[in-house]
Amino acid sequence: MAIDSFAGRVTSGASGIGLGIVRALARRDAFVVMADIRADPISSALRTLAS
Repeated sequence: MAIDSFAGRVTSGASGIGLGIVRALARRDAFVVMADIRADPISSALRTLAS
């Protein structure tokens, strides 16, 4: 499967390994839904990814 056709979810995506996976997939233009039980870290991670 080509990475550009990947669509998936990453739990605990606000930090650590989860955030690393989100970054790696985003660099390859994958559509990823990031989730975490903490709202503030998700917002911070999204700002970082958008830059």
